[in-house]
Amino acid sequence: MSDEQRAAIKRRGCAVIKGHFPREQALAWDTAMLEYLDRNHFDDVYKGPGDSFFGSLEASRPEIYPIYWSPSQMQARQSDEMAAVQSFLNRLWRFEQNGKRWFDPDVSVIYPDRIRRRPPGTTSKGLGAHTDSGALERWLLPAYQQVFANVFNGNIDAYDPWDAAHRTEVEEYTVDNTTKCSVFRHLPGLDRAVGHDPGSGAAARGADPGGDGLCAAAPPARRCAGR
Repeated sequence: MSDEQRAAIKRRGCAVIKGHFPREQALAWDTAMLEYLDRNHFDDVYKGPGDSFFGSLEASRPEIYPIYWSPSQMQARQSDEMAAVQSFLNRLWRFEQNGKRWFDPDVSVIYPDRIRRRPPGTTSKGLGAHTDSGALERWLLPAYQQVFANVFNGNIDAYDPWDAAHRTEVEEYTVDNTTKCSVFRHLPGLDRAVGHDPGSGAAARGADPGGDGLCAAAPPARRCAGR
């Protein structure tokens, strides 16, 4: 990958990785997942939208399944292909400086998440607007005040959103009344097991606004940058 491509990923904050898994393997995992649901009588056990975190979904079979540890999911998470992609993305960060390593780019923690299946003709928007744990409360912590020090001090041009310094020094367990998360979690991804037409599917990307603008929105007399 060229330096220009790496710079584009950093500027946009996202990337599409094609051919992550062989097509045959992805389809086999998808088939095995359906068999796993049937073998464990998912339709008989699942109680409906109120049985999961996503209570706004209305369907006998949800679009986002509260399934975390199926063989298909675990095989994908622990695959060499996944490890290679995670290592590449981790190394986009400035993870070591002045003799201090903020995290090991070649070691990642397995993150268990749900599966999503959208039947043809689905009109539900799925997930509602939300912020993940850490999105708000970490701003209160001394470590993150150092992360965004240049932003707070008005020196925005000096802020590097890909500098990992202090991002791993958070301790949310001292903050009351919040969902706890103690990991450095960046660039959450979605692996697609089956194909779909361009312009459809569960994930979508907006057009690149170009320049330093954020979708043409910027406060007066000040240019904002970040991710």
